[in-house]
Amino acid sequence: MNIFNIIIIVDYTLVFIVICGLSTTDVQRLLKGSTTNIVSKNCCCDSCGYVIPLKDQIPVVSYLLSKGRCRNCGAPIPKGQTCQEAFLFVSFMLIGILTGFKTVSVIIDFVYYELYKLVVIIVKNRRRDDFGRQLLLSLLLNLVIFSAIGLFIFAADMAAERIICQ
Repeated sequence: MNIFNIIIIVDYTLVFIVICGLSTTDVQRLLKGSTTNIVSKNCCCDSCGYVIPLKDQIPVVSYLLSKGRCRNCGAPIPKGQTCQEAFLFVSFMLIGILTGFKTVSVIIDFVYYELYKLVVIIVKNRRRDDFGRQLLLSLLLNLVIFSAIGLFIFAADMAAERIICQ
């Protein structure tokens, strides 16, 4: 294992920590009762509308540090959201390990995540009125995000191969 492999694994881990945090937002915004557009940049407390700062959006860690409550109003944060974040992170990391953290792992992660999201929404059976349009926006946004991650991993992998071959 060389320094580039370590960098790829660390970057993969950090990026997917963020992606897992966004996953709960993505799913919640597609459920009935949500009035927030899927592409809105802010995450808010469901109870008081407090805009959650970026430092408080780190999956599981932020939940533990805030003792599972909104820092503004003290309302409990649903444990299911934190479990979803942890489950997806473990799943993404397993996919990365099984594929050697190659570009293909990001493609598999993307497909897995989109299927997972649909299953959660179907099981909850509470789709918002403009579900189709919001789902398409979500899919396109996630495609851009996962493509950027895949391109980065591909470029880093190619750079590592070029240096090793010299």
